[in-house]
Parts: sequence; structure tokens; C-alpha cells
Amino acid sequence: MLIRVELSQLNLKILQSAKGTKKVQMVFFEEFIRSDLTQWAKQYDDIHELTHLVAKSMPLSILAIFVATYIKILSDCYWSYWMIYAKFEIHEIFECSLLLPSVLNILLVLVVSKNCMRTAKLIPQSLHSIRHSVGNLCLSRKIQHFSLQICHQQIIFKAFGCFTIDCYIASGILGSIATYMMFYIQFMPKFNYL
Repeated sequence: MLIRVELSQLNLKILQSAKGTKKVQMVFFEEFIRSDLTQWAKQYDDIHELTHLVAKSMPLSILAIFVATYIKILSDCYWSYWMIYAKFEIHEIFECSLLLPSVLNILLVLVVSKNCMRTAKLIPQSLHSIRHSVGNLCLSRKIQHFSLQICHQQIIFKAFGCFTIDCYIASGILGSIATYMMFYIQFMPKFNYL
């Protein structure tokens, strides 16, 4: 994702400057860091705006993709179990088991968005590792303001406001599929007599 790459580059710039402040303690270098902080804050603001535009432009489609994929995985699990229970030929069972692309698709989206949000949370840690002299209140305020900006402009991906797109939703999906499959497996022998 482009947003994750931008966040990683911003974090890398901040880390490099933080390492530089540990080696060199000069007033000139602190002024250089202060001017860089303004650019980094603007860059983070642009990244947040891009994230907001992406989230605003397709919240319903993301929710629809998750619901459709969930239903496809659930129906493929039902159908695969019914094929195994009804003792179909082995090649027919494998023809019905097409849920692997759906599972990989959903996992890829979840992992990419989770990594992007995790990368955004690493920026304040890098930011507060910048060393400066105690008397330089201007640089201290700049660091605090940028840190507050990051707290208020969080990078979060949501599906139409229903849930955050991260790996925690995968455990919910897996739990509900397992619950439905247990009910289905328990009632399967009763369906034979209908």
C-alpha cells in the first residue's frame, strides 16, 4: 500500500535524525531538526488526508467485499462438508473447495491494513527519541505538537464505520464460521431423513 510506504519513509527519516542527535549536540543541528519537524508534520498531514480520502471514497465497497467474502467462505465450508458427508468422489470434493483464494484475499487486506496502522503508531516513539538541549523550548514544543497531531490524526482503516480492518476481525470471522459449522455438522444426520 502506498500509505504504508509513505509512513515507513517518514519513520525512517525521523529515526535517522534521532540517531544524528545522539551523536552531535550542536545548536545548529537542533535548528535543522526543528525545520525538519515542520516538513514531517506537513508530510504526516498529507498522509492522513490521503488515508481519509481513501476511507471516504470506498467504505461501502470495503464492507461489501468483507461480507461477500465471509458468505463465500461460509458457503464453501458448508458445501465442502456436505460433499464429504454425502461421500462424493474425491475430485468433486476438490472442485467445491475454492475457498483458498477468498481466504488469501481477506487475509492480505487485513495484514496490509494492520501493518499500515502499526507503522503509524511507531512514529511517535521515533519522534520522542530525538535528543535536544533542555533549554531549547521551541524544539520541545515542536516535538510535542507533532506528537499531538499524530494522536489526533490517527491512521485507521474502517469498513463503513462497522469495524476496524485489522487482524482482530479475522478471529471473529473464524469464530463465527466455526460456530455455524458446528451447528451444521450436528444437524447433518437429521437432514438425511428429509
